Amino acid sequence: MNINDDGIVKYPAPEEEKIIIPKGHQSQVKPLMFALASSFLFAFGDYLIADLSPVINHRWMYAQWLNNIIVGLIYHIFQWRHNNSERAKNELAPLSFFDKSGSVYWKSKGESFVVDMTSVWVAVRRGLFQSLINFLLDLLFFNANAAKMNTGIVTVLFSISLVLTSVWFFFRHGERLGVQDYLGVVCIGACVAMVSSGGSHSSDGNVPITDPLVIAELDEYKDMAVMIGLILGVIFTFNGIECHYNMQNTRVNSMQANIDGHLLIAIVMLPIWIWQMSSDPDTYTWFTFIESNGVVFCFVIGLIFLTEAFKTGKGGTV
Repeated sequence: MNINDDGIVKYPAPEEEKIIIPKGHQSQVKPLMFALASSFLFAFGDYLIADLSPVINHRWMYAQWLNNIIVGLIYHIFQWRHNNSERAKNELAPLSFFDKSGSVYWKSKGESFVVDMTSVWVAVRRGLFQSLINFLLDLLFFNANAAKMNTGIVTVLFSISLVLTSVWFFFRHGERLGVQDYLGVVCIGACVAMVSSGGSHSSDGNVPITDPLVIAELDEYKDMAVMIGLILGVIFTFNGIECHYNMQNTRVNSMQANIDGHLLIAIVMLPIWIWQMSSDPDTYTWFTFIESNGVVFCFVIGLIFLTEAFKTGKGGTV
């Protein structure tokens, strides 16, 4: 962290922060480990949603305010203490928690500070992206359950984002793929095709369903689930591209962007949760309430790991 003579935190210009995407044969072990951890967290978050959706439907989204607020407060208190620790090393007076000079959402203009809308919009975009993803995930698992599809298998449809992301980084950043990458793309395409064309017309007891009207209804739910899964794959691609853009062109680091985006979600969801609880106090058990907050915890940490992978690895491969 740089601090000028007036004791004001000086952030580097965006061009100084830009990270060169490796194009040679540098080791991809570290970024791929981050990507693997990110994938595991996203998968576990999806599992929790699949478990919650048949029980409380979309209402699990209302309960996530608690985790968002706790994680946000812990992060900002830690950052405030860290900033003051850096200032103490330079023999400067500590800043108050709400001091504008220590925030990326304010920038100096003459003798005063003005809101840095570029940084504010980073947090807003993160909140909007995650809200849209949560909404579509809930719809996906609702339709998959209604179609009696395997909710674990249906998430294979998200893999289309891997192909689209690789294409983006190939044309935008000139990142070439290896033979194993192309082989992976072919396998992904085969998996998506099989999931999209498949379907199990059986009851919970694995007894085949023969009623044409019931089969037609199940097929409608299946087609809706497949369509939403493919749309989510496209959104995951734009989500990754947006994280990569923020990393290179803004002064809001990946962790703060995602945490503050979820704080904005909490501001919206808290009054809705209060209204839901006043209307139906039995909506949540302690287990479903904790499970709902576990979803957002997995997604926040997963997004942070994904951005860390982008920092040091090839975007298409990651």
